[in-house]
Amino acid sequence: MARTIVNGNQNECRKAHNLLVRYILQNVALPHHFELRLLNQFYVDLPLVWNRFGEDVVEDIIQKALMVITNRNIFSMFAAIDPQAQWFGSWTHTLQPRNIIAKYLLHDDELIQNAVHIIRLGNAKFY
Repeated sequence: MARTIVNGNQNECRKAHNLLVRYILQNVALPHHFELRLLNQFYVDLPLVWNRFGEDVVEDIIQKALMVITNRNIFSMFAAIDPQAQWFGSWTHTLQPRNIIAKYLLHDDELIQNAVHIIRLGNAKFY
């Protein structure tokens, strides 16, 4: 996956990302520690190269990433792998992905509801 990001073109990155996301979403009941670590590393490294990608590729990857973390089980596992969401901070560093993320957050209430639900569950453990 890392070679695909560094050496690959935008179509190879999109294809690798879509295959990994499809596999994770089709097998939600399985633990995906390795796959989610791989996906997290992909998301961390992606901002280093996406200025070479077309806007449609960046938007597709962001849309699918938000679709993956909308699933509560996957969101929890993903948060355990990267509790500080370093990938998200690097995504919101530049204007193009920040605008795409904002667009999807405005139209996807489920993502925000799931995040609030998970935060409430986490806080309930401390009280």
